[in-house]
Amino acid sequence: MIDPISETVIQAELRKLAGNSASLGLRFEIREETVSTNDDATKAGSRGELDGLVIVADHQTNGRGRRENRWESPPGKNLMFSIVLRPTEPIDQWTRIPHLIGLAVARGIESAIPGIQEIELKWPNDLMFLDRKLGGILVESRISQDSSGSFCAVGVGLNVNIRPAEFPDDVREIAASLFEKTDRVLSRSILLAHILAEWIAIYPASISNFESAKQAIESRSFLNGRAVEVHTGSEIVTGLAKSIGPDGELLVQTSEKTVEIRSAERVRRVDSEASCR
Repeated sequence: MIDPISETVIQAELRKLAGNSASLGLRFEIREETVSTNDDATKAGSRGELDGLVIVADHQTNGRGRRENRWESPPGKNLMFSIVLRPTEPIDQWTRIPHLIGLAVARGIESAIPGIQEIELKWPNDLMFLDRKLGGILVESRISQDSSGSFCAVGVGLNVNIRPAEFPDDVREIAASLFEKTDRVLSRSILLAHILAEWIAIYPASISNFESAKQAIESRSFLNGRAVEVHTGSEIVTGLAKSIGPDGELLVQTSEKTVEIRSAERVRRVDSEASCR
């Protein structure tokens, strides 16, 4: 069964969850097919689109994650969307945004599906479910000399109604979907409304007041307290994942010191096969 994405349903559910005034700043573009919602959001931001445009696609022909990794998704099954943001906070605080959107997505899923197992967050950009990857986050920023021209495109890809047999062979063992747990087709429109309601509650206040959200983010950590191996590109850091820092950096305790890691090519728990793709 194909679950259509409906702006009418999204808006109606969002008003119930967040109220009329809270949801007024969001505008929607629903696309049957696109190359990438983040590409679309980046183009929209470059032409001056205001904060709060949400671009949703039923199918992406070239969806991608961090470091240009491809995001595979059959039409009509998963949730793929991007938001154009123009935060007024200092740009050096924008590194907190991927963690905040991860928290909003996790809370939104749990709000839409009461009783579901907790969604975990794997630094820097993965959503984990049943110890496997449920989705990913891609935040791409464009900085201009005139700060009013700066923006970021916040992209989310989430496995919703895809069956395990439909995953490509190379990710079948490490990918998860919500259908696996619920055994029913979920409304992607209602799920998106729940996620956006949580995002409205977080953004923009928690960018500057990150400490208020940091504890909730860390409580869902897939890595904290675990032995990890982090490939940064220039070195491999092994140690115990402790927490995230004030700007979302990963803090790893090695045998010698605490290392702050701001970006990585690959992260894995030593006791787990799960890894960033």
